[in-house]
Amino acid sequence: MGIYKKPEERYEETRSSAYTFLIVGGIGLILDLLGFAGILPLPFGRESNTLMLSVMGILFVACVIFGVYSMKSAKKISEQVVSENAQTEEILTWFQKTITADALEAGIDADFSEEERYFKRLENIKDVINRSYGELEESYLDKLADDLYLIFFSEE
Repeated sequence: MGIYKKPEERYEETRSSAYTFLIVGGIGLILDLLGFAGILPLPFGRESNTLMLSVMGILFVACVIFGVYSMKSAKKISEQVVSENAQTEEILTWFQKTITADALEAGIDADFSEEERYFKRLENIKDVINRSYGELEESYLDKLADDLYLIFFSEE
């Protein structure tokens, strides 16, 4: 189980990776072409110059390909941003209107430690969400449960 990242964070990370790959690949290809043309003298020996430039060229092309792929991934993630934010808002609003703090106390004995109460409440919150919205990604469900716990029980 990973740590939940908001779609905006995933989008920004993917987009910055894409730009990094594209910039490094583009500059590298330009320098590689200048090396092949003899404009940019390189410190390799004559016999290994072509081999080194070819290998570097392949690596820079791979960077550009990864950059393009990352841009496409960022576009997909940007489409998820709106829908996931809307779903989160819907779940949080519905939960606050429908469920009471007393309902989340079900199955919690008075002699439970505060830690046991915390975990039981989180379990109850997750159960309610799963029954109403179906199975959600584990890290997303954990984030929702943590947010709702703070809303319902932060003043304790």
